Amino acid sequence: MDIKQNLLNEIDGANSTSKRLFGVSLFKSLFYLIVAILFALYVNLLVNGSNSLSVIENLEDQRKILKREIERLKQRNGYLQQQIFKLEVVEDSYREEYTK
Repeated sequence: MDIKQNLLNEIDGANSTSKRLFGVSLFKSLFYLIVAILFALYVNLLVNGSNSLSVIENLEDQRKILKREIERLKQRNGYLQQQIFKLEVVEDSYREEYTK
């Protein structure tokens, strides 16, 4: 009867090698290993992926550059609009002078 009980205990995992060495069953060991691998992949994605800190910093720098460019283009647009207005005034006065 004792031999049968030992075999049943081994089948149940009560005396398995992983349980004796690590204190957990093989199933739990594999589960923890898979969780650790998934966590490592997640951390790798955070560090090196499309949402990494360096990518976000580069996007912030690019955003600042684009804001400066927008302001420069707005100023240039204002200047060019002023020049167009002056040319229209000159053209209108020219037409009035020579069409009389």
